[in-house]
Amino acid sequence: MPNTTGWFERVIRLPQFAKRYGNVKLCQKPIKPVAPPKEKAQPKPQAAAKKEEGEEAPKKKEENPLDVLPPTPFDLFSFKTFFVNHKDKAGEGIQFFFDNYDPDGYSIYFL
Repeated sequence: MPNTTGWFERVIRLPQFAKRYGNVKLCQKPIKPVAPPKEKAQPKPQAAAKKEEGEEAPKKKEENPLDVLPPTPFDLFSFKTFFVNHKDKAGEGIQFFFDNYDPDGYSIYFL
């Protein structure tokens, strides 16, 4: 915690930070963590007890939202392998990406 607090104190002294958020004051007295109260075991209703002992309800398979997307011909693994092993990354390496890029399956953002 001392390193994190020191970093935060340096950040809040930056003029850009102070301009955006104003003066930030740290708390004088640290808050002590409180453990959540333990729940008491409640007796199970008879219907739930029978259900647990006997048959189990079939578990619903969770659907992945990415499964509804159409398949893409762009193989990301082969691109990464090619790019890492290629010497001319800015030339032929990135050209390989743009030649094989699938705009329906992927998005490109420049930050």
